[in-house]
Amino acid sequence: MQKFKQIREAARVNPYAVGMSVAKKKFGYGAGPASDLPKKVITKGHEIAKKIKANESFDHLLDGDE
Repeated sequence: MQKFKQIREAARVNPYAVGMSVAKKKFGYGAGPASDLPKKVITKGHEIAKKIKANESFDHLLDGDE
């Protein structure tokens, strides 16, 4: 649960970092820094971040899981 709390806090502070991390992992780039990411990875990261920002009930849904 500690890792989940860290992810939730990161999503509050910087949803774009979380989005890019998920997108990089999905396309097989790992968690480390990558300098030349294809446009599809960057686009997917931004889509994920927008979904995180748009979901106003994000905290409400997860508060019971602590």
